[in-house]
Amino acid sequence: MLSAPKLFRKDEVDGKVVVEISGKAFGKAKDVAFGLDGTVALIVLTNDNSEVQITMDRVMGVGDYARCEHPPPAIDPY
Repeated sequence: MLSAPKLFRKDEVDGKVVVEISGKAFGKAKDVAFGLDGTVALIVLTNDNSEVQITMDRVMGVGDYARCEHPPPAIDPY
């Protein structure tokens, strides 16, 4: 039997330090947002006080820190 995926509540990620895959911290989780199309994103207050949205498909894990792929991978236009 397959187990259900781990779900996280907003208060479990709120305030966590967000780190890139390389291990560099770039901000703190501020909120979670969703779109009517089902997209869910982590709202991050970066170290330079700007907000970025990290879609959950780029979040690699949540524990003591939230680890994610940031910035998004470059898209080859060809």
